Amino acid sequence: MANERPSKRRYVICVKNDKFVASLEVCKLYSVIPDKTSEKQGLVRVIDESGRDYLYPENWFIPVDLSAPVRRALARARRRERPVTAAIQATKGNQRKKEGRQTSTRK
Repeated sequence: MANERPSKRRYVICVKNDKFVASLEVCKLYSVIPDKTSEKQGLVRVIDESGRDYLYPENWFIPVDLSAPVRRALARARRRERPVTAAIQATKGNQRKKEGRQTSTRK
């Protein structure tokens, strides 16, 4: 997906988030992950607030056709965000390892 051109990516706006208020924000734009099997069942796979992709009812979203400049801007924003996200995850992993070592030395 890293080599996917911005013009191929689909977007939707969330219009409903029953019981998933922490995972989905109403009126927010979400990126769609293609999943033909799920789409046949009336579901859409989006990257939600957890940063992972999950299936939600298709009628909770409205498809959005974005202009080319907006798509390019979103693609640039994703590229800038990836290194930051990776650095945060690495820092969390290192912190857990450090805490694990401290715990084991206190015994």
